[in-house]
Amino acid sequence: MIYRRKGSLTIFLALAMLTFLTFSLALVEGTRNYYFRVEGEQAMELAEFSILSEYQQELFDNYHLFFLDLDYEQGEESVGILEQQAKKYLTKNAARLQTKELTAERFCRATDDGGSAFFHQAVEWMKLKSGYILLEELFGSMEGIKLEEISLETMLNEREGKADAILGKYRTEEREISFSVSLPDISFPSVRALSEAVFGTTEDLSKKSTDLSERISQRKLSEGAGRKDEFSVTDMQLFHGYLFENFHYYGAEQEHVWNECLEYQLEYVISGKESDLGNLEQIMWRIFLLRAGGNYLFYHQDGGKSAKAQAEAAALVGFLGNAALIELVKEIILISQAIEEGIGETRRIFTGEKVPLYQNGFFCGIEIGYREYLYLFLNVMNQRDKIYRSMDLVELEVRNRSGYGNFQLDHCVDAFELQWRYQFSGLFTAVPLLQDGVYENRIVRKIYYED
Repeated sequence: MIYRRKGSLTIFLALAMLTFLTFSLALVEGTRNYYFRVEGEQAMELAEFSILSEYQQELFDNYHLFFLDLDYEQGEESVGILEQQAKKYLTKNAARLQTKELTAERFCRATDDGGSAFFHQAVEWMKLKSGYILLEELFGSMEGIKLEEISLETMLNEREGKADAILGKYRTEEREISFSVSLPDISFPSVRALSEAVFGTTEDLSKKSTDLSERISQRKLSEGAGRKDEFSVTDMQLFHGYLFENFHYYGAEQEHVWNECLEYQLEYVISGKESDLGNLEQIMWRIFLLRAGGNYLFYHQDGGKSAKAQAEAAALVGFLGNAALIELVKEIILISQAIEEGIGETRRIFTGEKVPLYQNGFFCGIEIGYREYLYLFLNVMNQRDKIYRSMDLVELEVRNRSGYGNFQLDHCVDAFELQWRYQFSGLFTAVPLLQDGVYENRIVRKIYYED
């Protein structure tokens, strides 16, 4: 027996079911949409790690620096290669998302803002390695100290000028001395003569040199977005520690340090000459001036030496009965003695000895050697020159060691912005309300090496 029952569907129920079905489809579509957006974010994050893992190997292995080389050893900078690499990683991690546009921009280059990125990474490495908290306590009280360059050569020249002014009282209008008297000479040694006195011979010194015309500190650099970091005195001391750890200098025994381009690398950072010999002689001359100037000041504080010089001056020109001339000759004698003793002290310093910082008072108990003088010179030099010359050496060493002769640090970046615009199809493509079945999203991400 067949039973037949009549059914009915009210308009209200039909509309309610339609509304429920539409809501369900929209919920499914929205969930799928959200899933793909999350997938895009995850794909971008994975691509970030993959891109950053392609850092320049020699920079990290030998200088502990993380930088991407935009050259990719192709001979010239190519942002397109970076974008291709990023697209490859995004495609692998999100195969169902179709890339419509991918651009990399706003690069932070190693050389921007006077080498801030290079400086920052070097300081962060030293903080990680040496225990920053202890150094922060040590140098914290030095914040705000302004370091200025001191030239003892200028001081000695001023002394010599003062002597000429006194002697000028006894000159005629024709600039000839109006009396005949034998005065001791102030004989400053030439750089070469001082080298022979200090080293004996220059044959055993390094003869390496480099062309400065294409160095970072000289050439026109590619510019990027840069980074506006402010560095403290503490940061600068950490950077000096980084230089001593990673750059060679005269008398140092550092087997792990690259020194193919120049042997005396810290001397180059300080002096900026093109040859090892020129840089070393410049440092030698500065040390000599400091020693001679310090000795001259000490003689004025030492009653015995000052009295002896006074007696010698009186014996030479006392018969003229001119007190000012006697004082002048006394100063000449003291300066000559300071120069002679300064040469001997400089020789001792370059043989590895340490000498008293000053010959009187509290500082006579503090001994200082060649390394300490280099540290002093680093502290009083211009920050930009110091950082750029350090980068000169890094660039040259990577070129020599890696065999990639076109390597440039201004093509290396440690941060940039990646913009990715992608599409994916909707589940219900036939529904015209869903943008013709295609969704589009855009992700902008700052990619950088974390501290």
